Amino acid sequence: MSLMSYARVIRAGIKKNWILSVTYPTWLLNRIFGPIVWISISLFGYLALVPEATIRAAFVRSGNGPDFAAFLILGQTIFSLFSTLNFRGGMSIQRERWQGTLEVVLLAPTSRVAFILGETVYGLLDGGWTILLALLVTGFAYGAGFRIADPLLALVILLLTLSAMVALSLFFAAFYVLTRSAGPLSNAIQTPVRFFTGTNFPVSALPSFLQAISFALPMTYGMIATREVFTGSGSWGSLAPTILALAGFTAFFWTLGVVLVKRMENLAKTRGTLHTY
Repeated sequence: MSLMSYARVIRAGIKKNWILSVTYPTWLLNRIFGPIVWISISLFGYLALVPEATIRAAFVRSGNGPDFAAFLILGQTIFSLFSTLNFRGGMSIQRERWQGTLEVVLLAPTSRVAFILGETVYGLLDGGWTILLALLVTGFAYGAGFRIADPLLALVILLLTLSAMVALSLFFAAFYVLTRSAGPLSNAIQTPVRFFTGTNFPVSALPSFLQAISFALPMTYGMIATREVFTGSGSWGSLAPTILALAGFTAFFWTLGVVLVKRMENLAKTRGTLHTY
């Protein structure tokens, strides 16, 4: 399949989802206010227990600096992007089943990988600006001190984090279908990912055996790196291992995702189980 064909499929996916989004404008409210609510819950959860000075001192001891508001906001930002891509890309095949168009998608003479990418790219476009808006609102409201010392490094980290999550979405799209548990699995992984990636607290607070799980997840590296570059403490040298890890996760989940998508297609077509899947 040529790059132009890929581009047409992705563009069609973006157009379709745009039409659906404007048809249901109430979805927009959830996307805007959801991250703001979660950030506020995390922030006031800390402040309700101990004085602000104590929280700042604890974050400094953990190696995350005194700006715990920026820590929480950036953590929720990355998690919200993951959640959006998990729904848009990871659930893309299952949504077609719900909407009664699964057979058309699987039998169309085009790439299913390109179809999933179209769903995922729309998730980035549609969810990205609302998540950015939540970041700006909460950053201003709670006095977060964002500082980018190296814009190029920040761009590289952001792109690698997003590429790893896009690849993960491709993997999930096929994995959910093959397990025939798209809805339950998609919802079930949200809380564990929030917990293990350190969305609301430093990963170093976890016992060592749980940290091993944390560092098996690409979002953990994305959160750590994003926090460092957007608070001015990261450098190319200090983040080189994280950059390599994110690139490795991208390559791994992309390859595995493509393999599983092709397996999904073959199983569905050879067994005549399009509707089942």
